Amino acid sequence: MGEWILAQNASNKSLGVGMRAALFTTGPYMDMALSAFTPVSPQIERDGDTGEEVVTWRLPLTADGAVAHTSLDDCAYYARWLFDHHEEADGMNLAVGIGHIHYDDVAKAFEKVTGRKARFVEVDFETYFTHGGFAKMADMPTGYMVDKDSAAAMSVRDNFTGWWNTWRASGGNKGVVTRDYKLLDEIHPGRVRTVEDFLLKEAEKAKEEGRGTLWDVVASERSVLKITEDGRSGPVADHGL
Repeated sequence: MGEWILAQNASNKSLGVGMRAALFTTGPYMDMALSAFTPVSPQIERDGDTGEEVVTWRLPLTADGAVAHTSLDDCAYYARWLFDHHEEADGMNLAVGIGHIHYDDVAKAFEKVTGRKARFVEVDFETYFTHGGFAKMADMPTGYMVDKDSAAAMSVRDNFTGWWNTWRASGGNKGVVTRDYKLLDEIHPGRVRTVEDFLLKEAEKAKEEGRGTLWDVVASERSVLKITEDGRSGPVADHGL
């Protein structure tokens, strides 16, 4: 749909008619990595050898994959930029992100910022959909008011298998999903550029808001996704995602 909009925009411009148009493309919010009920939610587990609590991300992300995570707080700046620079933005697909991030990096940054143990564990799809946050809903249809028996229905399992395969094939900013980080630096010099920067800002924000440390944020099982906050009905909300 976005490509169609920009194609119409270019066609109209060549005829001297129409209005300006631009796209704003984000990625999975980095905030989701600290939140409950998301595709990348962490769990607090106990180490089998030491008994120590460890924040753990068990995800089907391979070693050569990466997720183009976005900082929610930066999105407002980018959106405002599009309106303030409408001539420059005309015809642009402004695709934003912090960076192409692997969850090994997330765990290391969490340990550095909090001083608490953290780890990433790669799991296969069967484990992810059987024991993770999708366990209760993996074979339910995506979307609201969808007939699960319809030939057009897509299951949560199928949907997020494709989602993860996209990120598996995007490592190093050379695969399926890419970003122009040089452009983003020019547009927003103060943008969040690393996981550590993001976590430091989130730690300060949590402290100011009286939510404790980042460890407390993870333990609270609070969700950053509006769909959960709104208590929307349907299979996604019913199963806490």
